Amino acid sequence: MQEIVEGHERRLMNDRRDFMIEIEEFKDMSRAVLNKIIDKFEPITCIKGSKICEEDKLFDYIYFIREGEFEMSKTIKMGVNLQ
Repeated sequence: MQEIVEGHERRLMNDRRDFMIEIEEFKDMSRAVLNKIIDKFEPITCIKGSKICEEDKLFDYIYFIREGEFEMSKTIKMGVNLQ
């Protein structure tokens, strides 16, 4: 059983590393550095319409979109003088 779990963990780590090296900023990082980053991964599943962060609010995570679609919006305040 231990071998099955370890094999699954290795495949998961390799899958995540393959995903990371597709991102320009990570492609030249060493395997050791990527493994340290990947160790911090915490996969989540989001429901359509849910918010993972809000504008002007600090958050404790960085998100990588593995699959699916997302929408991002930005509020722009415009000074309009109606006089």
